[in-house]
Amino acid sequence: MTKKRSPRIPFAVLFLTAFAPGIGPMAESLDIERFKQLREEERYNYELCEKAYQSGNMELAINEFHKFLKLYPTIPAASYAQYMLGVSHEQHNYVNTAMKRYEELLTYYPDSPEAPKAQWAIARCYQKIGEPEKSPPEFQKVVDLYPKAPLAAQALWALSEIHLVEGKLDEAVGERKRIILEYGDHLLYSQAVDWMIAHYALTERDPVSAREMSWRVRSKEDTELHLAMLYRRHGVALYGGGEHSGGTEFVQRAIEIYRDFSVNFPKSRDRIPECEFAMAECYLDIGKHPEAVKVYQEFPQRHPWATRHFPGCVKKIIDIYKKLEKEDMVRQWYALFLNKWPSDDATRKEFGLYLEKPAGAWNEARSQYRLMQNKFDGQWEVAASFHRQKLADEAIKAYEDVINTDFARISAAYYQVGQVHQMLTHDYEKAIVAYNNSNYEAPTHMFRVAECYCAMQKWERALETCREIINFFEGSRIPAMQFMVTSVYEVRNSQTHRDRESAVSLLKAILDHYPGTGAASWAHLKLEEYGVVITGGGVAK
Repeated sequence: MTKKRSPRIPFAVLFLTAFAPGIGPMAESLDIERFKQLREEERYNYELCEKAYQSGNMELAINEFHKFLKLYPTIPAASYAQYMLGVSHEQHNYVNTAMKRYEELLTYYPDSPEAPKAQWAIARCYQKIGEPEKSPPEFQKVVDLYPKAPLAAQALWALSEIHLVEGKLDEAVGERKRIILEYGDHLLYSQAVDWMIAHYALTERDPVSAREMSWRVRSKEDTELHLAMLYRRHGVALYGGGEHSGGTEFVQRAIEIYRDFSVNFPKSRDRIPECEFAMAECYLDIGKHPEAVKVYQEFPQRHPWATRHFPGCVKKIIDIYKKLEKEDMVRQWYALFLNKWPSDDATRKEFGLYLEKPAGAWNEARSQYRLMQNKFDGQWEVAASFHRQKLADEAIKAYEDVINTDFARISAAYYQVGQVHQMLTHDYEKAIVAYNNSNYEAPTHMFRVAECYCAMQKWERALETCREIINFFEGSRIPAMQFMVTSVYEVRNSQTHRDRESAVSLLKAILDHYPGTGAASWAHLKLEEYGVVITGGGVAK
């Protein structure tokens, strides 16, 4: 009769168990009590073993641990040496030999502290030698033979992972329940509890059991928020995947928890707004925009004490209508907000920018800027608005008003006048005057001056400005300035061989001195245009 082969465990199981807590070779020092019992000669030989292992020379470690066992086979530290002999073989990839050493430990030192580790190691080694189907019985032995050892909980977890991959949900649930019931002080306890909460809530749809399980590690308030989070995440995942009915059902459960939170926990005032806002987000998750708006609208009546959240509720409503592209409602709610909180300049500016784009109501936007409490900020936004609308004359006049009244912004205003002339009117002479008056974030304004000279084809003046920047300033802008110089060399007289050679020489210098910068990337591309090949060893024609 042909012997039936055990089914092979999929690679996923090997992956899951390989990274389970404590799955790797457990190499640690001898415990202090047994170390104290070592005589002087024994301690000397023990330290030789430890030193060899720590050095990473596994051949030497194997020899030292083997010698230690031959000399002292019956002392309390012998079982540790036997275990480390197996670990050293395993680390040296002598896995079959390592298994024999672990089995010898179980035979000769069955009651030692290392016995559970050896049993665990055997299960691990079966995976390494390509026989993972033999691992589960070995993990089970850890649980059966050493139920009080911490490794028993880890063996149960490893078994549960295997059973989940195999589709044996009941077995996995039983193993994780056992971790919870028998290993409450283990690091895996909380992980097992959270898994069971999700299982009860999402798979079995048993909120009562889920809550009771959560109360083991959380307060009742935290339990409700944790459950709501689980329901929402699961529901959104289903909804996004096209299973709309299932997704809606779970998100709706989250909504119910958030809605009832203030009733069930009226003293948790700090968390009530959090729940209200989360409830509105849930409505948005499943496309129920009117319901979300209603939550924010009713918040002040439901929680009149939470006044600091009132502006946020209105802003949330505005964001919803922006997303829905309902301009009339956006305007209405901005008006309501600014009527209630007229000194909120940030929101007034936000409203103005909305009126500019996408509404396209430039004059209305500037009217809002003029109502800002900080008149200087409003004046600046008016000028910037004309600039964004590309109305050059109006922008220049508005920036000049800033220059005449707002001393803190004189430099920036002159710079913006230069921008208007350079980009809109193309009056480069006036642009240069404005930039020089600004001295804005030197040498930023000088970059612009050099650009203007280039636009006017005044190459020598452009080069003079570029060199002034390179000679008198430091930092990341210098390679970009050098690249500009090469551009000047290139365009001022494309037929002049000297200029081409100067450009190539400077591009090479950029690569040498500023590797990894944006200018270096530009230099690579430009050199390729010149027919210069860039190699790993440097630059060559």
